[in-house]
Amino acid sequence: MSAAKKLKMSADEFLLWSLTQEDDYEFANGEIVAMSRDCKGHNVAKGLAFASLASAIRRAGLPCTPYTDGIAVKIPAGAIRRPDAAVDCGETFDPDGLELANPIILVEVVSASSEHTDTSTKLAEYFSIPSVAHYLIVMPLNRTVIRHARNADPAGPILTTLRRDDELRLDPPGLVLAVEDLFPPEMREPSPQKM
Repeated sequence: MSAAKKLKMSADEFLLWSLTQEDDYEFANGEIVAMSRDCKGHNVAKGLAFASLASAIRRAGLPCTPYTDGIAVKIPAGAIRRPDAAVDCGETFDPDGLELANPIILVEVVSASSEHTDTSTKLAEYFSIPSVAHYLIVMPLNRTVIRHARNADPAGPILTTLRRDDELRLDPPGLVLAVEDLFPPEMREPSPQKM
C-alpha cells in the first residue's frame, strides 16, 4: 500500500480494518497512513519509554496501565494515532480492547521521518483529548525530552519544559521518571565530520 491512501471509512471502521493488516497504520484526515519501520535505536528507545513508565507506575503503586506502541488512541476530530508509549489510569482493563479510552500520558520517540508530525500535528491532536495531561517527545540523538503538560486550568496554556537529565514529575497521576532512563546509552549525537 502507498504511504497514504484515501478511503471512505470512519475511525471505528479503520480500527477493525487494521486488525486484518500485517503492517501498522494510523488514520488521519480520512487517509490511511503507513507507519515506517523502526531502526534499532528507535525501537530500543520506545522500549525504554515503556519500561520507564511501567517501573514508575509500580513504584508509585498506582492503578494505571502502561502501553507500548501499537495501541490506538482516538482523536476527537476522527484520527487514530498509535503513540510509542502511553499510560491509562483507572480504566477497567479489557484484554481485547483496541483503543485507550482515557490516556493520561502519551509518548512519541522522534525519528527523522516523524519529527515534524510528532512536534506539531500530534501535539495539537493529543491535547484535544480531555484526559491527556502530559505529552512527552523523546529525542534520543540529542538526549532531550520535551514535556508538554496541561495547565491546572484546562482553558490555560500548555506548559512546555525541556529535560536532558534529572527527573520528570508527571502529576497527575503521580509518576517520577529518571530522564537518563529514556535514552539508549549507545546513542549519541553524531560527531562533526573531520575535514
